Amino acid sequence: MNSGTEHMFFAICLGDTVIGYSAFHVRENGHEIGYCFHSAYHGKGYAKESHLALFEYMRTLGIQRLTAGTALHNTPSVSLLRSLGFELVETEQVSFYQDADGNDIVFDGGVFELELENV
Repeated sequence: MNSGTEHMFFAICLGDTVIGYSAFHVRENGHEIGYCFHSAYHGKGYAKESHLALFEYMRTLGIQRLTAGTALHNTPSVSLLRSLGFELVETEQVSFYQDADGNDIVFDGGVFELELENV
């Protein structure tokens, strides 16, 4: 457990079942958010509901800005971010993997920002 706000990790539960997580990591211009939910719980509003509650908690900690990155073709993630009030502020070429020949496998990524005072 970390007592500060530099690195925060939250398990998202439905009853006694962990259905996903959300993590916040301090960056130079706010906190970056990352999240993942089990596919059985996609499209049911759990990610939006839990993040709105977490954002309220972030405000009590004095956190004012969040950023998130996702593949622009990841329609569910982009839709979630937009529904939470995030705005696309930048696009970038991203690579996490290489092919068998060592060439980067590149995709179009989006950088999204949210001012918590606007939620």
